[in-house]
Amino acid sequence: PATIVGIPPQEDAWIGWAIERIFLEPIRKVIAPEVVDIWMPPEGVTHNIVVCVIEKSYAGQAMKVANALWGAGQMGFNKVMVVLSAGDVPSGTSGRGYFEVIREQLHRFDPERDVLFSRGVLDVLDHSAPETGFGGKMCVDLTRKTPEEGGERPYRKAIPLRIVWDDFVEADKKLQQSDLLWLAAGNVDPERDITVKDGILQIDARFKPQAVKRGWPNVVTMSLPMITRVDKRGREYGLDPKRIP
Repeated sequence: PATIVGIPPQEDAWIGWAIERIFLEPIRKVIAPEVVDIWMPPEGVTHNIVVCVIEKSYAGQAMKVANALWGAGQMGFNKVMVVLSAGDVPSGTSGRGYFEVIREQLHRFDPERDVLFSRGVLDVLDHSAPETGFGGKMCVDLTRKTPEEGGERPYRKAIPLRIVWDDFVEADKKLQQSDLLWLAAGNVDPERDITVKDGILQIDARFKPQAVKRGWPNVVTMSLPMITRVDKRGREYGLDPKRIP
């Protein structure tokens, strides 16, 4: 038996969701008791993106949690951690519902004050890291801000975020938001490719073969005959490819 990693969702998604549930309680009991929930979106292929919800009670707590989790076993492979306040998360929110919360909180995001850049271990599958298994990390603090942190940020009509893509990515009208998030998460080293300029978080999500010594992989693809063959066999087993999530 074997599994093959590909464009999400593939086995990473279901393995990641199992990891979330299995390790949530040990994390709360041993490492960070303020953690309410953890979500690993499929686009982050387990190690690139983690969303963490906390019961916040003091300044700097989001950064404290990020540092604690980055030092906890395989959670140390995480590259980008987004931290939310439990009070901003509607009851019953889980999974993709967190994207709506994140989008809303980004309107109160101040890149100058609400980002922590760090360095540390990364998954060896992270092709964007300057060195195998070692590179930049980033925590995005979207929690409610205490007076010591400057208080709540003013609401901005435009989210202070700018992403630079390759021309061929810009031209591909078939790409969905989930595809773009997957590409950005995989193509970015936070220390090298993310900067704050004029109050805007600028992300260089382009392919950068010149930035790493070991080579830059192409986007995983299958041949059309293989896709056709898999779809045909799937129907033989009663599986409609259009209904597979």
